[in-house]
Amino acid sequence: MDDISIYIHLPFCKKKCYYCDFYSLPAGSLPETFIENYLLAVLLELLNYTDLLKSYRIKTIYIGGGTPNIIETSRLETFLELFFDILKKINPDFYDNIEEITIETNPEYISRNLIKMLKDEGINRISCGVQTISKRSAEILGRYISKNKIISSIEIITENFTNLSLDFMLGVPGHYIKDELKFIENLNYRFNSLKHISAYILMIPFGTPIYYKISEKQTENKSIKEYNYFNKFISQLGFKQYEISNYCKPGFESKHNLVYWNRQNYIGLGATASSYLYNVRYTNSCIAEYYQMFSDCINDRNLTLSNFKSLTEDLKNHTFNNRYVRNDSVANNFYKNLLVYIKKNNINHELLNKTQMMNEEIFLSLRKNEGLNLNSFFNEFEQDFLMDKKIEISRLQKMNDLIIERDNIKIPSEKFLIYNKIVGELLY
Repeated sequence: MDDISIYIHLPFCKKKCYYCDFYSLPAGSLPETFIENYLLAVLLELLNYTDLLKSYRIKTIYIGGGTPNIIETSRLETFLELFFDILKKINPDFYDNIEEITIETNPEYISRNLIKMLKDEGINRISCGVQTISKRSAEILGRYISKNKIISSIEIITENFTNLSLDFMLGVPGHYIKDELKFIENLNYRFNSLKHISAYILMIPFGTPIYYKISEKQTENKSIKEYNYFNKFISQLGFKQYEISNYCKPGFESKHNLVYWNRQNYIGLGATASSYLYNVRYTNSCIAEYYQMFSDCINDRNLTLSNFKSLTEDLKNHTFNNRYVRNDSVANNFYKNLLVYIKKNNINHELLNKTQMMNEEIFLSLRKNEGLNLNSFFNEFEQDFLMDKKIEISRLQKMNDLIIERDNIKIPSEKFLIYNKIVGELLY
């Protein structure tokens, strides 16, 4: 049985951070019924995949946003119960087989009640967005949380979880990288649960509030220095770099993110969530169009999170009304039905040809420290990458921009900052 992963997009935040260009909505200005109806739509979308998921082992689930933990704890709890109940009815061994269930959190909204609930619902990995401990830098980013609150939130998380990941940002004006790393060092000493660190270079997306305050040129030199210093320091704490921006204790890589970088199958649920199945990559529409796909079912049945379970009672017999749920009689027909479904609902999609899939394999694999496996590339595409790109590879090797080790070709970690330039020379 092949593996598949699931991403759930919960696009609600208190407010948008100044650097963020992800799709999100301010939860405080939305009526309670809006958030509830959105969660119902996600559950209905999951039901669309019932027959497909019967033929796969669910490997990982990632609940991202937005800020998932800004949703009221009792409502989030009900949603998770319903979501996992559907998966257990599809596959009774769901919890025995799944390797990782992650939820993104903002430390500002961590509570003991929330963390206990997440643990009880089967979440086994917490990703917490710290970004910076500098008050000045936090204000530049549009975040307002104290260092003490960050620490207290981490304390609460580690009381219940043994797999914690923290996000930090590099190149932000106003902070000192040595202070950030000293903070990480102290956390590493105190909390054995800290298994993973992500460190992203600050980007300045066009149209975001930060775009009108600072330019990438202002942060470029700072980003380069901080990235190189971060890499050296973090390794001394026992974290191994395994991808451009990600570091972990041995065996604690983000299994879900590796699904993306290994170009494996996943489905995305929720507004603007992307999926990759077979050679089809498709992306859901924004929230108005997304909700419209499921509004008939929600309104006709007067669905709420409280009564939703009645809709799923027949799941074992699969007797859902096909007016609301796509009819995928067997998994082998899913590809054909998928194309009908995405075209009918005007979902943005792309049928990848061989060249596009080869290029994705190259640029995704080279993000990882282990690089591109040449044998796997040949077995899948019947192309000899070393011969096809002989001239380019030779030139990059002379500049120490590429390394060939056994059957893998990879970018040295100290050259990841020019990743785009290197990969651009290797695509078909």
